[in-house]
Amino acid sequence: TILLIAEAVTQHSKNSQHKQSVDTQLMALDAGELTLQLEYAHGLKDKDWMGRQDPYVVLQCGAQRYRSRTHVDGGKNPVWHETFRFNVINENDVVITVMEEDAVLMDEVIGIGRAHLARARVAGTDHQQVALFDKRKGKQRGTVQLSLTFVRNAAAQGVPGAIPHGAVSGHYAPSVAYGGYLPSAP
Repeated sequence: TILLIAEAVTQHSKNSQHKQSVDTQLMALDAGELTLQLEYAHGLKDKDWMGRQDPYVVLQCGAQRYRSRTHVDGGKNPVWHETFRFNVINENDVVITVMEEDAVLMDEVIGIGRAHLARARVAGTDHQQVALFDKRKGKQRGTVQLSLTFVRNAAAQGVPGAIPHGAVSGHYAPSVAYGGYLPSAP
């Protein structure tokens, strides 16, 4: 089933407006910090049998993983307006999984999609409407709207005294208050 999802997302990516030029695909991209603004979803498949569904989002970029807050009664068009920060080295995309929170049964996947980072890493910003696909049938189950901002590491920008990506700089601060990912301190 995961293979079907990957194939559906890959096929959609090939046909979407987010095609990357050959130049972008071949160039080495600098490490830096990606700020992802999770804005809203539209047209989600309704997975709740009674009442309106309570969707939330899980974002994963490499080993970093965040969970948005649940939009209680968000239904098919939830709004989050939440910001997440990722340290990006080699990662090329963020996997977006929209879930339906269920107090009685297990939470259920509404749809999965991928936000490609190449445009944000080259231009500094990008706005994407990411298609979400059903994990079993590969059918589209809505979209998620994102804004991406990428800032290269200071060391890559030639700032004197800057600490290269991955070097220890004292302590780590959480990048978000809720569900934030904290790397282990050395």
